[in-house]
Parts: sequence; structure tokens; C-alpha cells
Amino acid sequence: MTAGGASQRWSPEKPKEAGWYWFKRTDLPAHCQRSAVLEVCSIKGGLKVHEDYGDGVLWHPVKQYNGLWCGPLEPPHDQEAG
Repeated sequence: MTAGGASQRWSPEKPKEAGWYWFKRTDLPAHCQRSAVLEVCSIKGGLKVHEDYGDGVLWHPVKQYNGLWCGPLEPPHDQEAG
């Protein structure tokens, strides 16, 4: 996947590196689909998605997520810093 800017596109290709990614579930009816930004981390040699449900943090293998991905995302340019 290409990092940065307007050139990014949704892809069914799962992340191959740690970072922040847009993720859109496609295994639900269209009216239930939503997008979210997920953190993907390298843990014990595998990529896992960080999810915090308020009562504890869970790590799920990226391979469990079926949908479309976009990223890794880059932080916005700080215009005040120049």
C-alpha cells in the first residue's frame, strides 16, 4: 500500500507493516458498514490490531479482519511548525 495523501485507495490487501490504517468492514449489510482507524502493531512476530473496549485491551491477528484497508496513515503536516 502506498503511504500518504490523496493517492491512497481502499484495498482488500491486509497490512504488511505496523501503523495506523483506515479499515472498512465489508462482511455486513451496507447499512451496517462503517469505517474506523485501527492501530496495527507487530507483536511476537505477527501483526495484530489493538482494540480497547474500556475494560481491557485486546489484540487480534490482522488475518481475522475481513474488509478493505487504506494506509498506513501519515500524521497531518503541522502548519504552525512550518
